[in-house]
Amino acid sequence: MDKPRIFRSTETSEGMRNDVQYSENENRGAVRKALQVSAMLQTEGGPAIGGKTVDISTSGICVLTNYSLATGESWLIEFDLQLDGKVYHFEAVGMVAQRVVASNGIRIGFQFKRVSMASLIAISRYMREAPAWT
Repeated sequence: MDKPRIFRSTETSEGMRNDVQYSENENRGAVRKALQVSAMLQTEGGPAIGGKTVDISTSGICVLTNYSLATGESWLIEFDLQLDGKVYHFEAVGMVAQRVVASNGIRIGFQFKRVSMASLIAISRYMREAPAWT
């Protein structure tokens, strides 16, 4: 079942701006927390592409990038997460679950398929300590 979304267009001094916003009554399987750090995405044997994380949960992550990735593809996702003054390297394999074109790039929703135990522990700690998604 598709998640309810609100598509909106706003006229700015630079032209029309199109964006997508999830409705407030959206029901997701896992709680998400905002996370904005640089990330690297890579397919097996392919070149790495850059992006920026948008939000994360224990079951997936949203990454903003300039590239449209095919639904169902598996990608290695890497980024550094700072907790309590320490840097934890996060690494997981995620499957592209959805793509949403936004005004500032393409939001790629990944569902985690393989996550290292150290990465899962770091994300679980982040989910407990980070402020709630707004």
